[in-house]
Amino acid sequence: NVLEYISIGYLVCAVMVLNTSVRFQIIVTAVLLLAYWALFIFVPVPGWQGGPFSREMNLAIHIDNLVLGPFHRQGSWQVLATITFIANMLIGVLMGHVILGSRKGLDTVKRLVLCGVALMAAGSAWSLFFPIIRSLWTSTYVLVTCGLTTLLLAAFYLVIDVWGYTKWAVFFVVLGVNSITVYMMAHLFDFRLIGTIFVGGLCRFLAPDLQNFVQAVAAMAVIWLIMYVRY
Repeated sequence: NVLEYISIGYLVCAVMVLNTSVRFQIIVTAVLLLAYWALFIFVPVPGWQGGPFSREMNLAIHIDNLVLGPFHRQGSWQVLATITFIANMLIGVLMGHVILGSRKGLDTVKRLVLCGVALMAAGSAWSLFFPIIRSLWTSTYVLVTCGLTTLLLAAFYLVIDVWGYTKWAVFFVVLGVNSITVYMMAHLFDFRLIGTIFVGGLCRFLAPDLQNFVQAVAAMAVIWLIMYVRY
């Protein structure tokens, strides 16, 4: 589950932020991404003759079977991907250093944009040799997605922190300050059961795919209202 990834990643990142330099954090991030690639390329899976990134068997599945046994979940390979998830979070730490650095305003936006473009370019180029695969959380997947989110971060920083337009963001703030609560609630209860009370009549006249969308929006509205009370 992603909560285990977050807990391990936060632990490692917190220790590093408190005890190491930015340069060391950059080196560790690069080493983790390269090590993950090297494991898939150079470590064979016993008895498997297929490709290293096969859906049927790969190093991540093999390690999951060894460590998790019957708790291994098909289509999501978790233990080995902890390596790149930590690298994923360390990239977030590094972008935090950019924001908290001596340069402010548009200079910070420019640096974030440059970082985002560089990450996406590096991931895209590397993907010719190491595919972008979400279920394996490959190093290239980390670089490309972190590049995209860094560009989004630059856009939000520009609008909110530089230009000062903040009121429109209240919707997202309410969810952001309660993000783990929202995540847990959505897993523990199907809020469409409540949302459908308000949109069930409308859904009868909609196509199935549109019904699902409207019910999801209604469920999200219920969750948001609960979080707004908490906020």
